[in-house]
Amino acid sequence: MIFGILSGIFWAIDTLLLSKVQIFALLLVAIHDFTSFLFIGIFLKISKINLLLNKKQLLVIAIASMAGGLGMISFLLSIHYAKAPLASILSSLYPAFSVIIAGILLGQRLSKVGFLGLFIAVSFTISLFIFDIEFRDVNLLGVIFGLLCAMCWGSECVIINLALKDNVNEKVALFIRQGVSSSIALGSFLIFSIVQNTQNTYIINYELIVIAAFFATVSYTFYYKAIAKIGALRAMGLNISYSAWIIIFGFIVGETFSIFLLICAILIMLGSVTSNVK
Repeated sequence: MIFGILSGIFWAIDTLLLSKVQIFALLLVAIHDFTSFLFIGIFLKISKINLLLNKKQLLVIAIASMAGGLGMISFLLSIHYAKAPLASILSSLYPAFSVIIAGILLGQRLSKVGFLGLFIAVSFTISLFIFDIEFRDVNLLGVIFGLLCAMCWGSECVIINLALKDNVNEKVALFIRQGVSSSIALGSFLIFSIVQNTQNTYIINYELIVIAAFFATVSYTFYYKAIAKIGALRAMGLNISYSAWIIIFGFIVGETFSIFLLICAILIMLGSVTSNVK
């Protein structure tokens, strides 16, 4: 359980740091994930971990990695068309897709209490954003990309579980994941720049991105460890606690805080932990 909780804590730190970086989102993802890719590569080199995989393992990891990369791009497109609050709500539905896919591919099921806990965590994550939406201005493309994001992220969690069950080292899987994700993000950024004929000059805070990428690497490592040890659904139930940790850390650094946010944070945390009850 501790690995899943730690993945949420470090992802919250990564998210808060990235929120301070003001550059085009696709470029940010490309730099961020490539930096994480380098961190893992250095660790693998020092640790002398065997990178050899069979074709089946490589294919499974590649599919999961593509799902993760496409999920991030869909999330950014949903923000573009439907604004951040609705995009955040739709993307937070990824556990629902994971439950369905895990049942089909892995035969994993949550207990009734665990399912209730996951429902509580997702519901109060949605509550954090619901009051910021102007429903009259909802864009259909934004909704489609938001749901696609949830499907991709939900699929990634379950598919990578297949590889980790096949004795693949989680750091090797993450190395491939970040390499594929950064390549997809960079390719998408270049295509967008060509299509839009943009020649913007960006002032990039590399130091902040590198620090964020380090925390993201730690978060993903713990997340993959949790998936390997307790399965995709229970690991995901703990990982979604990141939204509660964002509220807590935001309060510590002086960001907006209220009783409503505190209640949401407590219930998200409670639901997250309850999702692991067998």
